[in-house]
Amino acid sequence: MVIDFDNIAGHSRIWIYQSNKAVELDVQQKILEKGKVFLSGWAAHGADLKASIDFRYDHFLIIALDESHAGATGCSIDKSVTFIRSAEEEYKLSFLDRTKVALDIDSKVIVKDLNVLKKDIKEGLINEHSNLFNNLIQQKKDLTTDWKIPVKDSWLGKYFVQGENVSI
Repeated sequence: MVIDFDNIAGHSRIWIYQSNKAVELDVQQKILEKGKVFLSGWAAHGADLKASIDFRYDHFLIIALDESHAGATGCSIDKSVTFIRSAEEEYKLSFLDRTKVALDIDSKVIVKDLNVLKKDIKEGLINEHSNLFNNLIQQKKDLTTDWKIPVKDSWLGKYFVQGENVSI
């Protein structure tokens, strides 16, 4: 059962899939349309799942599941990943690459390779007040409070000491 993203419960479980590059609006719309078709048949042990899908900041595809209706199972989660992989293949995107980190710098999404982050911090291109997208949040309500966090409050915070970059 597909629910409008704005109307799905705040306690809904979410999965955030970050694209390696900005996704054009027409491609976003195509992925969302296919996602709604997928979600309309998404089930766990025969129970329809109450779910939603959305794009944010041209980089993030988000699936939300209201588990108070019916919870996800390993098989149903695998099916959602299969949907994501098909979108990757069809539109030449990468949503599953965990070696990339997204930051909000001057209201622009910047996707960086993990190997480049340390260098950018050392050179001052990323400071402790830059915002990191914390794609590990678990619930829809966290999108407004805990998704974009200052780098100093993330796992990258260890590279800053009292406002100064530490030796890396």
